[in-house]
Parts: sequence; structure tokens; C-alpha cells
Amino acid sequence: MGEPVAEQLALLKDVCMPSPGQQGRLGLWELKISWGRMDWLGEPSCTAVAEKMIVKYTLFDRGGRPLRAHVTLKLKVTPSASTNGEPAIASKSPKQVINNLRDKLGI
Repeated sequence: MGEPVAEQLALLKDVCMPSPGQQGRLGLWELKISWGRMDWLGEPSCTAVAEKMIVKYTLFDRGGRPLRAHVTLKLKVTPSASTNGEPAIASKSPKQVINNLRDKLGI
């Protein structure tokens, strides 16, 4: 059935919203965003930081464990070297996590 919703949300939060011990210069990770074949000022991706993550749980099992959630992630695009701007955040080494998660409940 896949990873539990709580584990998926913890992974997303770890990737986008670092804990105090993991923070970059401004306390945020730089995220490289690509979306299909979308063109970002002549580039296949853009650089952004997550400003806010809101989780709305929409389905629970009888034990109270979340089965489904809706996540809103507010991103702020930052200048990149490809657009002759300096990166707004000097983060630690890049962390790459690719998630393609589908709802497998069929409800």
C-alpha cells in the first residue's frame, strides 16, 4: 500500500523545512524545482525556498492514524546563477529527494 502518510509528511518536511541543526544561512534549504516541460526563464528548473508548509488531514483510520492529507507548500523563487543573480541562500551540500506519491486508497 505504500509508506504511511505520517512518514511521507515527515520526509517532505525534512526536505523542505530543515530543523535548527540542519539550517542553511537563512534557516532554509534551496530547492531546485522542475515541473514537467515547464520553462523557467529559459531553464528547465528554478531555485526556490519553502516559506510555509500547511498540512490538512482529510481521512483517518479507526485508530486515528492519518490515511490522507492535503499539503500546501508556499515557495519563494530565488535568483540563480543562470539568471545572473546570486543564490539567495547559501545552504549546505545539496539534498536530493524525488517523491512521486499517489493516493492508493481508492476510496
